[in-house]
Amino acid sequence: MVRYRGEAPTSAVRRVVGELDPTLALHGTSTMAALRGERLAQDRIGATVATLFAAVGLLLACGACMGCSLYQVALRARE
Repeated sequence: MVRYRGEAPTSAVRRVVGELDPTLALHGTSTMAALRGERLAQDRIGATVATLFAAVGLLLACGACMGCSLYQVALRARE
């Protein structure tokens, strides 16, 4: 793990590691933001799906309440 400011110094890190130990191979280097994004992607998708289901449920509940209210008004309108 390398801490830095600015753009990712991937080539500089490879050069320094190569100078320290030429037999050591670096692979799969990425930024912490990219790793965090990959880890949280599935959670984000799940949260989005749950939010969509909740919104649809809320709309259905509002429609049912409105339908019941309109039905009661229609019954009282005949009186």
